[in-house]
Amino acid sequence: MFLYVLLSLYTFAGLASFVLLHEYPIPVVHDEFAYLLTADTFLQGRLTNPPPPLDDFFATFHVVTSPFYNGKYPPGQGLQLALGHILGHPLHGVWITAIIWTCTLYWLFKSMVPKTTAFWGVVLFSPFFTFLSYHGYSYWGGTMFALGGTLALGGVLYCWDRVSVYPAILCGLGLGIMQMTRPLEGLIFCIIPLLALSAKHIRKGIPGIRVWAVKFCIPMAFPLVIGLGFHLLYNWANTGHPLQLPYMFYSSADVMRFGAPDDMFAGSLPFFHRLIHAWEGIAPFPWSFVVIMGLFSFLVSRNRTGSFWMLPAMMGAVFIVVWASQSFSRTVWPHYVATWFALIGLLAMLGWQILKEAPSKVMKSISVVFGVILLAVFCFHFYKAYNNAEVINAKTYTGPHWNYSLFGEHRQHIKNQLLELHEKTGLNQVVFVSYAPDHNYHDEWIYNRADIFNSPVIWARDLGYEKNQELLALLPPHQAWSIYVESDQDPPVINPVTAVETNMDRFDSEDDIKINKQ
Repeated sequence: MFLYVLLSLYTFAGLASFVLLHEYPIPVVHDEFAYLLTADTFLQGRLTNPPPPLDDFFATFHVVTSPFYNGKYPPGQGLQLALGHILGHPLHGVWITAIIWTCTLYWLFKSMVPKTTAFWGVVLFSPFFTFLSYHGYSYWGGTMFALGGTLALGGVLYCWDRVSVYPAILCGLGLGIMQMTRPLEGLIFCIIPLLALSAKHIRKGIPGIRVWAVKFCIPMAFPLVIGLGFHLLYNWANTGHPLQLPYMFYSSADVMRFGAPDDMFAGSLPFFHRLIHAWEGIAPFPWSFVVIMGLFSFLVSRNRTGSFWMLPAMMGAVFIVVWASQSFSRTVWPHYVATWFALIGLLAMLGWQILKEAPSKVMKSISVVFGVILLAVFCFHFYKAYNNAEVINAKTYTGPHWNYSLFGEHRQHIKNQLLELHEKTGLNQVVFVSYAPDHNYHDEWIYNRADIFNSPVIWARDLGYEKNQELLALLPPHQAWSIYVESDQDPPVINPVTAVETNMDRFDSEDDIKINKQ
């Protein structure tokens, strides 16, 4: 228990120190806004929201506005962010999951290596997924999915030689978490270990099947059924059908009506390029080094149990799936396959232990080199991250098609000023946004809370004077603004809209409606 507490404090200190040195990162990626909308929906005590009137004003990325209003993703990440909001900030929910994942990772490592190796492996390995990675500072998922995969894999490994109820329950809990976060990737991740464990015990005949069913399947089913039941209820509340995810509805409905091209994420890459992109997506440096060393250790090992063979098989399956996905998308973010990190970490720690126990002095020397290099990589990334917030700060996601950093700063700057104006006047601030023809559609400004019309700041598309007046007529007392985003690199032009004169009368002077454009 002491080591679990020590690892919890270690992870919390790493996460909190970054915020103390810098600041809480702001949401900037369209996925993050969708997850935050789902979290706000839960905080309102609802599973979904009624569609807003004139929903075309609020159409945006990854959000369904009709016949229901909610983010398109499964509910797991939204639940996590809602918990964090109750505790003071949405990211606190991410941190709690990251801390639990760190402890679970130690529990997983202990299933196949000694406690000492497991502990130091977690100390050196877990930060690359928590406080030295964007997973601990962003709102778009990763930690909860990783936790589910770690619990599921650990449950299987602890039941490999002797079935036990406690690991089976944790396995079911992990499966439930995965199906509430990324169900497809979770199914792909867990199908090999579950089939391997089932085949192992079924081969024992009737006694083995009886033990496997009573001590593994039934205990595992309880948390899985609870999680699955909530997910089905969530789907039913949103789409009207328990088996239709909001994600599926979003993909099939005409919701991409806000200027983004239909094929914005499509595009098949050449075979070799897909291999490179797949590897970069799931094993960037220093993961590449860890995977290579783990596989090398596996190849030189003479003690290869059935559970050992299962690990590289799972790794290969994940790699093939990510590679195949490159046929449909040019981007694979690590949080898509967050369960991968526990898997390659376990493989690396097991390989490290094999090298240390090898009779050959050469192999033992290699284990020392392996440990020194891993420690050096950890120190380098620690120094780099804590001296440059851009290494892991969620504001700095950049790529060939977008620059989230500048867009996010501009939007947040204007939002903060409008919130101050709301507190001063008591009026809701309505912002009509229009874009230049060459605007980058990834830098989307239209994101709102669950209760749009009672939000202090309401973002809406500029649909022209007459349509805009229809929306303004439905709103409570407000002040309207017009924003023209001419360049994603420069602050936009913002001006007051004076069409509703009765609302303007509530200001004492013209100075009250001026806003800093810089």
